[in-house]
Amino acid sequence: MPDNIPFPLYHGTSTLFMDSIFSEGLGGIDPIKKNRIIDLAREVKSLADANLADCPDYQSRRFSFDQMTKQSTGQFNWQHGESYLSPSIHTAIRYATNKRFGSEIVTYTLDILTELIRRKIPGVTDNLFQKYPQAFGWLDSSPSPLLIRVNDVSRAYLESETNTSCSQQIAKLESLLKHEPKSFGLVGQQMNFRLSGPISANQIELFLIQVTEWQSHGPTFNLYPINPTKTELG
Repeated sequence: MPDNIPFPLYHGTSTLFMDSIFSEGLGGIDPIKKNRIIDLAREVKSLADANLADCPDYQSRRFSFDQMTKQSTGQFNWQHGESYLSPSIHTAIRYATNKRFGSEIVTYTLDILTELIRRKIPGVTDNLFQKYPQAFGWLDSSPSPLLIRVNDVSRAYLESETNTSCSQQIAKLESLLKHEPKSFGLVGQQMNFRLSGPISANQIELFLIQVTEWQSHGPTFNLYPINPTKTELG
């Protein structure tokens, strides 16, 4: 059995994390852990529960945000910090374009934090700012959606997102690719893999995503490749 899987995998994020991906590779740094985002999210949730009872946007997100702060598992995976890869480019595109900061928990946390700041809730711009300066710095950023394509991924670097067998998932996708290629994309949208080791920058391709039209099944888009060397030179 070949060590590398015979199809590419995709990861959706944003340019907010592009520099660290260039320098450390995909999965080389955990920005959620490094910047203590889960700790911040828990403090933001406590303040939001106490002060945003009249905010429909927060109330509509409250359950999901609660599961993220608890890092719950079960029917849905609410764990964050590790890199996840999909065999479906459309899954990665939807994630990148629906999450303004390229991460679900970062987007929820910063959106709710913005509302707390707007309402001038005590303890936000002083205490929280001193504890989480990097996250507050992200509030002023305007990141663009980013697609990462990884070719020739080693099987040893992949784990299943759920309790199902990773090898069984890969075998199913390989069989579809060979015998029912038209079904590969649809089935691939239902499978994600957890990256268990870093992939260096020279093993990946990066693309800026330009959404040209929003449709019910997802966005229509253009992709623009990014050259790390040119980016570093400005």
